[in-house]
Amino acid sequence: MITIKDECEHFKREARDYIYLQKIRPILDDEAQSIYDRLGIKSPRMREVIYENARDPKHDEKIDIWEAGKKKIRELVAVETRIEAIDRVFDHMSDEKINGISIKDAIFSLLVLGSSQSSMAENLGMDRSTLRRKVNREIKKAIRKSKLPHWSGVDVI
Repeated sequence: MITIKDECEHFKREARDYIYLQKIRPILDDEAQSIYDRLGIKSPRMREVIYENARDPKHDEKIDIWEAGKKKIRELVAVETRIEAIDRVFDHMSDEKINGISIKDAIFSLLVLGSSQSSMAENLGMDRSTLRRKVNREIKKAIRKSKLPHWSGVDVI
């Protein structure tokens, strides 16, 4: 059974990949669209050419294109699911402010943008261990509020 601590650690790992996931989503979308565009474009053959020792002349490329398109769509859905799960947890975080900086922004800056804990702790006016405890507590609260039974990301990539 997955504990809340395991989900918290998994969220931290997923949040570190957030920028990568945001960058790869339009790329996968374009690749899937280009694959499906290939299905609609056919040029007429002037005459049938049969090469010796070539692949099966009855082999239809549409099947391969469909399979490649399905694979890209599955990858795209997996990426979008991971992004939505991260966004859902961030949406359930409180907007409590410490020294003018909201804890949600601090967590985003630490996990997603990769800023250092020591500089963030200094900006918030607390020790690094206190910041770590506060971040973990806030993530656990947000995960409980978002009621995620498990992470539904598919390991395709």
